[in-house]
Amino acid sequence: MDCLTRANGPWLNTVIHFWTNFVLNFITKKVTTYTRMARFVLSKVSIIMGTTVCILIVVIYHSRQANRRKHYTLEQSLKNPGNENDISYSQARQDKTVYEIFPMKHGFFIEMGAFDGQRWSNTLWLERKHGWTGLLIEADPDLCDKIDKLHRQVWRLCGCISEQQSATFIQGSALGGIADHLNKNQITQLSKWYSVTVPCYKLQNVLGKLNNNHINYFSLDVEGAELIVLETIKESLKTGDITVDIWTIEYRVWDGKEIVYKDSMKNLVGLRNYFKEIGGYVEHSQLSNDKNSGDGLSLDVVFVNIRTWCDKYGKLPNGGECS
Repeated sequence: MDCLTRANGPWLNTVIHFWTNFVLNFITKKVTTYTRMARFVLSKVSIIMGTTVCILIVVIYHSRQANRRKHYTLEQSLKNPGNENDISYSQARQDKTVYEIFPMKHGFFIEMGAFDGQRWSNTLWLERKHGWTGLLIEADPDLCDKIDKLHRQVWRLCGCISEQQSATFIQGSALGGIADHLNKNQITQLSKWYSVTVPCYKLQNVLGKLNNNHINYFSLDVEGAELIVLETIKESLKTGDITVDIWTIEYRVWDGKEIVYKDSMKNLVGLRNYFKEIGGYVEHSQLSNDKNSGDGLSLDVVFVNIRTWCDKYGKLPNGGECS
């Protein structure tokens, strides 16, 4: 238990030391002769007080855990779905689109670029309304703290997905990202920013820890680094070591005033070429959060697993025959 581990830390020693000194001063005022018996008594007092403090910490820990469970539990939401559980936070109906394509309970998702876990979340509605769970990945440590305060029923990884062991992350709210992957438009919009070194992990290793390599829904929104992330799992997708039923991937580039059509099209073409190369996936649709729609203008592009789609619908999204 974390509590017991922390109980051996320097902060507890400070507490014990303070109270021991307090008792020492009290006793030395009352006892004129400093004997071995006094030392023996003081040592026992220190042990007793240390044990008492640890017991108090354990009680507080369990009390907080109980309060945390009361704050929000998956079972409560499934039995008593309220209005809060039916709120969609997606920018362009990504969550509803996923459920409309593959309506299922208790699915598993990955949301990479999870932000604060609620604002613009593509997975919170699936979790609360339909009992899904999964993995939230966010590189910004400040945003990770906000995710933890939501007490979501998911795994949370604070770091980046990369072949490197660490990377420099530029903190800039929704515009933040890995320094090496930010373009000039993003840098221009970051009027005030801070950099922090974050740990990086291979997704294959992370999924291995979770004993799950099949992802029902993968939401990818990492401020222009989508293809870079996808390259790190290309071979695993080709071999089937990682399988995904449905993807929503943000590709649109915004300079703060308008859509950068040329760069957006470059991203979209890159994604189409990527999925054509690995095989097994087909483009389903594009999603937009405003009146702009179509190639180079929509916010996200949706890809579906051909086998999963054909097992359910019998024909491809474009009406073609399943092979």
